[in-house]
Amino acid sequence: MTDDEVGVAVARWESQATPLAIETVRRDVAAFAARHGMRKRDRAPVALAVAEAVADAVVRARPAAVSTRLTVHAATDGEWLTVRVDDDAPPPHQDAALALPLVAAVCDRLEYGRSRDGGNRLLMELALTGGRRPRVRRGATPQRQPGRPARCQAT
Repeated sequence: MTDDEVGVAVARWESQATPLAIETVRRDVAAFAARHGMRKRDRAPVALAVAEAVADAVVRARPAAVSTRLTVHAATDGEWLTVRVDDDAPPPHQDAALALPLVAAVCDRLEYGRSRDGGNRLLMELALTGGRRPRVRRGATPQRQPGRPARCQAT
């Protein structure tokens, strides 16, 4: 079975973690969301969150002075938009919710961790249609909602 058969649209962008990647990925993810039904007013915060996530990878890559890989995946089932940012920059020194306040404020679900290959992985999930989003208290663990995509597994 292919992704199209189950109604999932996917896209992927690969680049080096450079300042140019911030604008390019922000614009491309927003265009992906638009093609799949996200309203303009809902895309603006998504674009900001993506820009912040990519900028974080760029900033963490700078002190290492090495080429840092950046891969961004977007997927939607028509209800939820999932954006995953993978990079191999040095890991952040603090919790993603503290280091990425726009991401934390905009996303319905946020996960940060290390991938199996030792890189960093940030998963953002947002309601695509701008429907009623689940409310999560600060410090509370978001609970899986019916109809939401499965958790991202490290690859």
